[in-house]
Amino acid sequence: TGVVLKTVAFDVLRHPTVASKRFLVTIGDRTVVGMNAIILQRAKIGHECVLAANTVILEGAQIPSRSVVAGVPGVVKKSIEGSAAKWIEGGGSHYVALSRDYLAQGIGRPHTD
Repeated sequence: TGVVLKTVAFDVLRHPTVASKRFLVTIGDRTVVGMNAIILQRAKIGHECVLAANTVILEGAQIPSRSVVAGVPGVVKKSIEGSAAKWIEGGGSHYVALSRDYLAQGIGRPHTD
């Protein structure tokens, strides 16, 4: 079976004095989040977006679907169209297959000492 990424809503707890309040972060289907990207509370990221490495999405930001976002703070640099949009639609299956190949070779398995 393959891995299918669906829209995710994360609960992010703030300071302990307001721990009873939860702040949702929504990340749409097939969105790629680059390494070290930071998404602050109440942000909503659309479907099929690409967040560049080290991008900071500010609190409450609304990122439209099929956007490329980069920077601190994160800014929409362009819309994803054409062949890039087609790559995002099927690109996840490539990474699933790659991870299975690595695991079959013993790469990335936890050490059992």
